[in-house]
Order: sequence, then C-alpha cells, then structure tokens
Amino acid sequence: MVGRYGGEEFCVVLPGFSVEEAFSVAERIRLRLKDESAIRFDNKPRVTASFGVSSLKDNPADYSELSNFADEALYAAKESGRNRVIRWQPKVVSESIAVETQPTLPKKNNSGENSTNKTETDSLSKLQQRVIELEGIASHFSAELEYTKNYDSLTGLPNQILFYDRIGQVIEKSNRFDQLAAILVIDIGMFSQINSTLGRSTGDKLLSVIAERLKTTFRNYDAISRLTISRFGGDEFAVLLTDLANKEAVTWIVSRLQSTLAEPVDIDGNSVYISSHVGISLYPSDANSVDDLLNNAMIAKKYSKQLLTQTNYQFFDEHMQKLSIKHVNLDKELRVAIQNEDWKLLYQPKIDIKTKTIIGVEALIRWNHPSRGLLSPFEFIEFAEHRGLIVAIGDWVIKTACLQLKEWTKSGLNDCKIAVNLSAVQLRQDDFVAKIFDTLEATGIPPRQLELEVTESTLMNNLDIALASLKRLNSRGIL
Repeated sequence: MVGRYGGEEFCVVLPGFSVEEAFSVAERIRLRLKDESAIRFDNKPRVTASFGVSSLKDNPADYSELSNFADEALYAAKESGRNRVIRWQPKVVSESIAVETQPTLPKKNNSGENSTNKTETDSLSKLQQRVIELEGIASHFSAELEYTKNYDSLTGLPNQILFYDRIGQVIEKSNRFDQLAAILVIDIGMFSQINSTLGRSTGDKLLSVIAERLKTTFRNYDAISRLTISRFGGDEFAVLLTDLANKEAVTWIVSRLQSTLAEPVDIDGNSVYISSHVGISLYPSDANSVDDLLNNAMIAKKYSKQLLTQTNYQFFDEHMQKLSIKHVNLDKELRVAIQNEDWKLLYQPKIDIKTKTIIGVEALIRWNHPSRGLLSPFEFIEFAEHRGLIVAIGDWVIKTACLQLKEWTKSGLNDCKIAVNLSAVQLRQDDFVAKIFDTLEATGIPPRQLELEVTESTLMNNLDIALASLKRLNSRGIL
C-alpha cells in the first residue's frame, strides 16, 4: 500500500516483509529516483528521497507508534545528509504486542420490511425501495467524494485544488475591478520535531488547533470581506485575502496573526510553543497568474526562514526570485562538481618563527568552477551544508589532504601537520570516525599529523555526538 501523508511525504506499507527486505526495497526506490532524475531532468536540480524504515518487530504499542518510529528514522535520515535510508533502532526492547484490527462493516439499512408475501406487487415495491436506497447511498458517496476532492480531511479547510481555483476567480474579478489581493503561505516551525517527539497524533491535534486559530483570527477582522484559508499539506497553510485597501493592511494582519499563533497550545498535558514564517505575494504587483503568485509567496516564505529576524514574515521582491534561481543552478552545479571532483586544495603554511621552518599547513578548499574560475568556500560551503552535500565534499578534502601530506613526506618534509575544517553535518554521520581511520590507513599517514578544526558553534550545537566522535579520534592521536 502506498499513501501520501501530505506535502512531500509518502508512506509505503509492506505486509509480510522482513525489515531487511523493506530496507532493500527502500534502497532500490531511492536509487531508482536518483537515476531517473538524472535522466529526465538533465538541466534541472536532482530529485532525491530519504527513507525511514520501521517494523512490527520493533515492538510498537500500536499502529500510531509504528508510524512514529518510521518518522523518527526519516527525521534522522534528513538530518544526517538526506538521500539516505535509515532503519529505526529501538532503545528498549519490550515484549511484542500483537495488534488486531477488525474491518469496519457497513451499517445495515433496516428501512425495508421483510415480508413473506411473495406477490408480484410486493416484489416490485421492494425493488423500488431498494433503488431509492441505492440512489441515496450513491448520492451520499458522491457528496463525500466531492468533499474529499476539495477539502482537507483533518482540518476541514480547503485543499490546494480548491485554493488554486479561488485564486483564479480572484484574478478574473480583480482584472475587471482593479483590486488588490494577497497570498500568505504560512510555515509552522518545529512541527517535524513535535511529530517525532510527541507523536503524529499530537501533531494532528496541533494542526487542528492552528486551523481553528486561523479561522478565528481572520473572522475577527471586519476589514476583510472575502478570504480563503487552506491547508497545503504537512505543516503549511495558505491564506487568500481579497479586496484589500493597501499593502500596509497586510502587514498589520500578518503581525496580529503571528502573535496569535505564538500563544502556547495545550495538548494532552503538553504545552507546545510554535513559531511561524510567512511569505507574502501581492496581486497584481508581484504576478498575474496563479502559479507565479503561489511560487512567489513560497520563495518569500523560504527567505523569511533564512533571515532569522523577529518579524518572521517577508514580502516577495525580484531579488528573492533571482536568489531562488541562483540556488537552483547552484544545487545542480554542485552535484556535477562532486561527481567530477572539481575541487582544488590550497595550503596555508604555519611557520615556527624561531626555526623559520614549516611545521604545518591548513587545507583550504576552492571550487574550480568551469566558467567562474576558483571560488572561495563562502560561495558554496554553507549552501552545501543545507542541501546535505557537504559530506561528499568533506570526504574528498580529508582524502586529498592526506595524499598531499604523503607526497610531502616523501620529499623530506617530516612531521608536518595538516589541519582540515569539519562541518556539523560530517560530525553527525555514523561512519565519520571509521572513514577517517580508513583514510589514514590507506595513505599511511600517522594520526598525529592530522588536525581537525571544529568551530565552537558546531561543537555546542552537536555536543553529545561531537564529543563522542572527537574522543574516539583523540584516542588515536588525532588532535
């Protein structure tokens, strides 16, 4: 069974499969997506997928906990570089709990009367009654299908399909009456962590509360004559505001909205605090089509998350559009650079001023870009960290630095140490320490000649994992 959870998340259920078989299936899907993306989208960013795998043998208490296990594994996969398959590992092994579910049977309709009268008239009457019942059932199912097609089952809000249609209607009307409209895309902060720590059921309750707050907030604004609130899926909501007086009205509305969302939510005894980021695009100044208006609001929302400002909302402008296009191209070019190893290491010497001899070097990476020449790390390192590409780049740096040190040693430069900068993403990799040991062994470099540099912020934000890895490295003589 394949289901869509919402947003970009899907779920695959594999009855009768062992966890090893499920892991293998997930890996095959991951590679298939990656390979087909490269074939189909030659000049576009590569599409990758991350997987979290859980099993009934992980002893979940119920189906909700089984789903939460997979969620936690998926979160770990995304946090440790993406494009990975990770199996959930139980911390405590408890006795297996069997969960049996019984199918829900349709209710019997008792409106018809059983009769022993087998006359032709009674048979016709019963047949007519059954036709009426079936027509009622068909009408009911038709209404349910229409509702499901246009509304979110959890919150009861319009979904993307209906929201797109409403924007189209507003554009047609505004063309005739020259009116101002705004689209708000709202991202709920920390939702993935809430889902993984408190469970998906808590996350669902939180989304329902947020939906009610959105409806209540906008209902209290007399200045708003027409609006549509939609759930896009996952932790994203969207609002369409029409007949606005000016741009300043939107600023006031968003500020009040974010204040309302910031109030704590009490769910099952847990006080949950959330933050929100809002991207705003205006019609007709920012765009005059449905897709462009929504895309611009999405870009503005993404930009507001990167700025880390107190307001946490952002109006769209052309600079963001150019930056978004730049990032799409940068993602594509970085993946090609990783494949072709289009990097260059420069070495900054450390000199003993007493002996005037080189005692060490610091390895500094440059991107040997095919059209722009050598690019400094400021052009791509932070972006590579956010996209999960830094691990492959970091592995290349350590391997190349060790090979260069081996050549220098052959040339007579003994006991020279080489320093390499580490990323927080590298420290979170399970196999990070093992890969360094393997590289040192393959190149014949003594561990004492390798120095790993970690910033204070990297260390503090990943303290538990970082300390465990650094202790293992230090025990082998790596500083």
